[in-house]
Amino acid sequence: MIDLSGDQLDIRTAHPVRELVIVDGAVAETDKVVLRRALKPGVQLVELDSSVAGLPQLISALDGHKNLAAIHVVSHAEAGTILLGNSRITTESIQQEVHAFAALHGAVREGGDLLFYGCDLAANKAGEELLDIISNKTGLDVAASNDLTGNSDLHGDWDLEVKRGNVEAELAFSEVALRDFSSVLVASSGTKTFSGWSGNLTTELSTTDFRLTAKDGNNSVRNVGIFGNSLAYISTGTAGINSNHYLYLKADGTNTTAFELTGLSSGEVNLPGYYHNFTNVRIVGMVQGGGTVNSSTVFGTGTFGESFAFGGEQLTEFSGVKLTGFKLYFDCSTSCSQASDVALFEFRSFTIQGAVNTPPADSDATLTAAGGVAEPIGLATTIDSVGEAVDVFDFTISDGGTSDGLATTVSQIVVSVSGTSTDAERSKITWRLNGPDVTNVTGTYNAGTDTITFSGLSMSVADGGNETYTVNAYYNDNTTLTEDRTIILSVDGDTNLTVGGSGTQMASGQSAVTNGSGTTIDVVVSQLVFTTQPAGSVSGAALTTQPVLGRVTLSVIPMWISLKPLP
Repeated sequence: MIDLSGDQLDIRTAHPVRELVIVDGAVAETDKVVLRRALKPGVQLVELDSSVAGLPQLISALDGHKNLAAIHVVSHAEAGTILLGNSRITTESIQQEVHAFAALHGAVREGGDLLFYGCDLAANKAGEELLDIISNKTGLDVAASNDLTGNSDLHGDWDLEVKRGNVEAELAFSEVALRDFSSVLVASSGTKTFSGWSGNLTTELSTTDFRLTAKDGNNSVRNVGIFGNSLAYISTGTAGINSNHYLYLKADGTNTTAFELTGLSSGEVNLPGYYHNFTNVRIVGMVQGGGTVNSSTVFGTGTFGESFAFGGEQLTEFSGVKLTGFKLYFDCSTSCSQASDVALFEFRSFTIQGAVNTPPADSDATLTAAGGVAEPIGLATTIDSVGEAVDVFDFTISDGGTSDGLATTVSQIVVSVSGTSTDAERSKITWRLNGPDVTNVTGTYNAGTDTITFSGLSMSVADGGNETYTVNAYYNDNTTLTEDRTIILSVDGDTNLTVGGSGTQMASGQSAVTNGSGTTIDVVVSQLVFTTQPAGSVSGAALTTQPVLGRVTLSVIPMWISLKPLP
């Protein structure tokens, strides 16, 4: 192994070097450890410094090598662009790199191979043209990936689908060891411009890892353009609308699903005859899993050609936060009386780190009726202790298991309550949720919303699996209850479950599951007490006039009535 990222040169090899692996320093450290461990005999690994130009480091790494069978380059990439060190290698930039071509030609034997593992490098015409240039200039057989490279659970692989020439080299790593490679080669950290993005002057600019759209302050979708091969702008707006224009940049959702924003550069066009003032520039970030974060606002001063920059001071809420995207808002300081005025605001670049690719979650989890409880169930007033609790309602949560490989996680379930019972009667019942991942968790009844909330749950339904949960009940106070009043329980999979943002989501359009006509309050009378004994009553004889009943007692004892004659 050779490490060029520090001051010391570390060489470890026990076999003649036949192949060389170039690993860019931007690859995750845990995955670099896997690659080192997975090297096959006769393969040497060189790590490049991600903060320094890549091709000069590559030339240095090749120095002294002859007759290599293959060179493997493991780095981030985009469609048509190799990301090596801090360089972006494209069809335009590589044309003059004669020293790099010579170094590759001199280090690899005739008929040798050059393999690029970066995600989506050959996914478009520019990527294939880049392979043609490299193959023609070096005389090497070349291969590259046109999809995700890396962990199969994240929809990646180690196949190189696009080839130029007779590529014979095999994977330089043990396939068994590569199972521990935890990620895919997602968007690299650093500053991004709009150079090489496709879709100029359409409603969406796109690159391998990101998409850019726009709306004006009238909430109208607008075309997005690229100026000077690197700056993005809204091509036109609505005349007379001066506030809340925005450009929306988001992860593509396949190659990259989330990232951290650490900086952004924007400003006003500064060309003769093209001037306009803007202000109130701010960023709203969309947090992975839900919610937003906000930057501080950068105000204009009325000077033409101003820049609006965002760094750590303006992005304090963004620190360490994974985003799925962000909106760059701006207002017109002087009236945008012409529709074209908004085009004079420039989105120049943005800086990211910590990009990830987690599988896109399916929305196929469902909540359906279960068959374990013969609903509706009556709740006798004699059920007044934990040990006597009876099951009154059940339902099944299922994960569709379509393709995401993710579980459905649930942290809260809200059960809606209706029926003829009163709030006072419902609050006299203790409701508990029981099932595979929870043990008799007590719910909280809210009289204002007519709901029972079971919170603090750690439920996880495996991908493609299902679990049944039951609500049981008992009276914590069995006085002042009315016979046959009903308690209807209802759960809607769409709205009543709080699920984890990184797991399978609930499917839309589900029907609520209920306990039918509802649990009934069943009053069990065990003792009658007379407050006024009818006149002329004789023990053992029929009552001749109506007695007055003072109360009904619900304690369980043998039922009796004792009448004694008055003295």
